[in-house]
Amino acid sequence: MNVPQWYHRCGFDMKVEAFDQKNRILVLKGEGAFLKISPFDLHCGEEGEAWRLEWKIFHGPVECVKGCVVLWLGRLRSAFGLVTKRQIEPYHNTVFTQQFGADSGIQGAWVRKENYLNIPCAGTGFTGDPNISIYLSKEIKKTVKKLLLC
Repeated sequence: MNVPQWYHRCGFDMKVEAFDQKNRILVLKGEGAFLKISPFDLHCGEEGEAWRLEWKIFHGPVECVKGCVVLWLGRLRSAFGLVTKRQIEPYHNTVFTQQFGADSGIQGAWVRKENYLNIPCAGTGFTGDPNISIYLSKEIKKTVKKLLLC
C-alpha cells in the first residue's frame, strides 16, 4: 500500500456504526474518532443538495478536536470516490491536489488519494492533527452511495 504521508493510521479503524436510511444519516466510527453525515438545508439550492459532515477526534482522555464542513452533493461524491470513470472528476489536477499527491480535494473541505480520505485537510499523519482520516472500504462506499440515493 502506498499510504499518503498526510493520512493517519487510525483511519483504517473507521467502520459504519449507524445508518438511518429514512432520515439519511450515516455515522462512521473508529477507535478514536467518529464522523456523522447528514442533510443540511442551505436555503439556496442552486448546486443541489448540501450535506453536513461533523467529526470528533479524541487525542487522549480529555483532549479532543471537533469540526464540521458542508459539502454540495457533487463534492461529497467526489470526496468519497463515488465519481465513475465516465464522469469528469471536477476537483482533481489543481495546485492543491498536486501539492498533496491527491486524486481529489478542495482546501478546507477534503483531500483524497485513492481510498485514503482526510476531512477537512491533509495533516502530518501523526496524532494531534485536527483532521479525520478514513479508509474508504467497500462497505463505507456502498453505504455512502445508499445515503446519497445514487
